[in-house]
Formats: sequence, structure tokens, C-alpha cells
Amino acid sequence: MGKCQLKLNSLPFWVHGIPLVGTIAVAVIFLVGFLIYRNENIWQGMRVANEFIDPIYNETIVVNSIFRTRVNTWSNLFYVIVGFYAIALAIHDWRSHRALESGYLASTPIQSIFFGSACIYVGLGSGFFHASLTHLGQQADVGGMYAVMIAIASLCVGSWFPFITVAIKRPYRFPTWPVLVPLSVFFCVYFFI
Repeated sequence: MGKCQLKLNSLPFWVHGIPLVGTIAVAVIFLVGFLIYRNENIWQGMRVANEFIDPIYNETIVVNSIFRTRVNTWSNLFYVIVGFYAIALAIHDWRSHRALESGYLASTPIQSIFFGSACIYVGLGSGFFHASLTHLGQQADVGGMYAVMIAIASLCVGSWFPFITVAIKRPYRFPTWPVLVPLSVFFCVYFFI
């Protein structure tokens, strides 16, 4: 049973292009918002988070700005690029039709898409929180952190039990990801709420 190893230099250019273009697009949206609302308190009227009232960061809070904690807001783009890379690799694996012998993650691209989406969610959610320092932003930040942990747990469970065998008249083998991914999405929504 041979394992395939990911070689970044042997991937097609589009696998690198998706994360670069996706992250640049998000960064441009952030930049345009920052340039337009740099000196405006667009978060006024939203319930503030405790970190706004009692700051715990070493970063200066700029109350009248779209990005109240600027470095913490911009740094979340790194989660976004990781998420886009996971999704691009999932598309590559899906197009390559990899067998389970090449590894669970390579053979189950939906798990990579779920993980990548969770990374983008934590990047945008945490970015929203650090930009706004609002209660809703804090929910998105914490919800995103749970989503990444849930996605990793789903990957682990799926790799341990990639199939369930059910014997009625004869044994049937079903993949576990159609149960794991929707269940995981449910828990992500639950933890956000």
C-alpha cells in the first residue's frame, strides 16, 4: 500500500493561483473598506465585546476606525490563504480521483473543502472581531476556532473509520464522510449561536 506525498513543486499552477487570487481578493476588499472608513466608527450601535471595554491586547484600539485593532485584523489573512490552499488541493485531489490507499485526505476531498472553509471562516470571523471588537464579531471569532477544531476532528474520525459496514442481507460499505461533514457543520452552527 503506497502513500502519495504532496510535492508542492509538482502541482499545477492553478493550485497555487486559487489561494493567491482568493487571498488577494479578500485583502483588496479589506483595503478598500479600510481606506474608505479608516476614520469612521461604522460599528457604532453594535453591542461591544468585553475586549473593547477592558482591553487585553498590546495593540492600540482605534475607536473611530473600521479596524479598531489593525494588526490583529490584517494578520487573519494568513488563515484565509491556508483555507484557499486546502480548497485548491481538494479540487486537485477530486480531479485526480485518488484511492483510499493514497491517504484518506487525498481520497476524500470534501473533508479538505470543509477544513479549508473552516480556515477561511476563522480568518474572516477573527478579522471581523478584531476590526469591530463587537459581541457578534467575538461570536464569529470563537465560532471559527471551533469550526477548525471540528474539521480536524472530522478528518481524524474519517481516517480511522473511512467506511461503515452494514449487513442486512449482505454487507454494504458506506463512506462515513456523508455523516461526518453535515454533523460537523451542524456543530459549527451550534457553537456560533
